[in-house]
Amino acid sequence: DEKITGKPVGSDILRGNKTLYFLLVMELSKQKKKLETIFGNLNATKSDIQFAQKEIRDLGIDKRVAAHIELHAEKAMGIISKLDISEKYKKELMELVKFSKTRAK
Repeated sequence: DEKITGKPVGSDILRGNKTLYFLLVMELSKQKKKLETIFGNLNATKSDIQFAQKEIRDLGIDKRVAAHIELHAEKAMGIISKLDISEKYKKELMELVKFSKTRAK
């Protein structure tokens, strides 16, 4: 959501950013040829963007990415909790991890 991330919806698709979403959809989709014409195409239509987003949802990639993010966030929190630094800095680092998970601006 643009209001949450501060980025236009679909901007990673238009720019062809090699995100985990991109890598997984290109690996798992049977619509790879069509997706190749959409990702990185600054002239892709709203319908094209919606097609790519639907493919990501239909393949469960959004859930896989969320689980991946959660796993690594938990690992990071565990490591931070063991750091030999003040609690103030631990708290700040943990807040950074939480922010990174939600990508909220």
